[in-house]
Amino acid sequence: MTGLPLQLATDGGDESLLQFLYLMPIGVAEFSADGTISMMNPMVAQHLQRIQGQGRCTNLFVALQRHVPDLAQRIAEGGTRVGLLIDRMQFGTLGTRVYSLSVVRVDVGRMMAVVEDVTARAAAEERFRVLLESQV
Repeated sequence: MTGLPLQLATDGGDESLLQFLYLMPIGVAEFSADGTISMMNPMVAQHLQRIQGQGRCTNLFVALQRHVPDLAQRIAEGGTRVGLLIDRMQFGTLGTRVYSLSVVRVDVGRMMAVVEDVTARAAAEERFRVLLESQV
């Protein structure tokens, strides 16, 4: 595990890092305090497009408005504290998808969002919960 960061740092530098971000199986986006997305990998673009439904995703708050209407408020409540603001908050879409959202404040004007499709995991947890309840 320790070999991976060293390999990225020495073999190709920025190009390797970009390739790594491009191939990540989870969505990552950098955004500002007003929700404006400055960078995102293809996976988060795909997730946000499904969630938002139409148009180009340029603002995280707009993209998630229907499902997490108080996102901007939740982040603002964190003040200027750097670190984890939202930890794996799950929300569902009008279809059958379930997503997980985490937000980390990197510095005063910059945050990172991690968006992951957890539909299969949520379904497995629900089946397990039903199984446990049936055994009581």
